[in-house]
Amino acid sequence: MCVKRGICPALIASCTQVCTAQYFVWYFGLLPLVLGQVDARRRQVLAAAGGAWLATQLHWLAWAYLLEFQVRSWGRGLENKG
Repeated sequence: MCVKRGICPALIASCTQVCTAQYFVWYFGLLPLVLGQVDARRRQVLAAAGGAWLATQLHWLAWAYLLEFQVRSWGRGLENKG
């Protein structure tokens, strides 16, 4: 029941100790509620912060893709020798 309303995903994302990129995507649904109450100057700051966050996520996920799916390794001990 709470999954249909989006309450459970928000609780999981808020209460867990690990925060993945997927949890931030869940919060995007709350942006329309927040942006209506934010002035123009803060919207610019939020847009810049969002752009920086997006760039870092893309950078992180690109390296993760190369490591996991292209089986490239850049350090000792990262590859599975079993």
